[in-house]
Amino acid sequence: MTEEAAYSVPEDGNEDVCGGCGSCNDGDNLICCDSCPAAFHAECAGYANIGEVPNGDWLCWACAKKAKRAFLHPKTALQPQVGDDVMVASEQSGTAFRRARVVSTTDVNLYVAFLLSQQDKVWINKKSKRLWHGTLDAQAWSAGQGSESFPNSRTLRPAGWARPVPAPLIRRRAARQAAAAVVGR
Repeated sequence: MTEEAAYSVPEDGNEDVCGGCGSCNDGDNLICCDSCPAAFHAECAGYANIGEVPNGDWLCWACAKKAKRAFLHPKTALQPQVGDDVMVASEQSGTAFRRARVVSTTDVNLYVAFLLSQQDKVWINKKSKRLWHGTLDAQAWSAGQGSESFPNSRTLRPAGWARPVPAPLIRRRAARQAAAAVVGR
C-alpha cells in the first residue's frame, strides 16, 4: 500500500485511517466524528467494542471539548478480572492515563495497583469515566512524562505533542480547502 493510499480522505469527508492506531485495514469499522474529519476504531476511542458506542451524534474528544459537551463515555461497567491490566485516567487532566493491575474486585468497584508504583493503590468504580474501555495494545499508546501514557488518538494528545501528519494528507486537506474557497466565492 502506498503512503498516498494509506492517508486518503474519501468524499464523505472523514479520514479512512484510524486516528488512534493508524490502521486502515479494509473492512475496519471506524466511528466518525460528526464535527471534524477524525475517525477511530471503537477500541481506539475508548470503547470495548462498536456496540458500546452511544447512539446519536458522536463527537471525538477534541470536538466535544470545543463544543463544551461531555464526551460520550461507555455506559457499561468495565468488568476486568483480578490480574488484568487497566488504564486509569488522571484526575487532573482526564486524558493522561496510568497503567494499573486489578488486585481485587467487588460488584461495583475495582482495587487497582499502579504498575510503576505498587504502593499507589486505589478503589475505583467500574462505571467511572476514568477507566479506559478500549485497547491496551502498545501501538495505540504513547509515553508521556513519568508513568503517564496517552492514547495515540490525535484528539487526546496534550498541547505541543504531535505525531507528524503525512505530506499526502496535508496536500489533500490544502486542496480541499482551496476548492471550498473557490466554491464559496
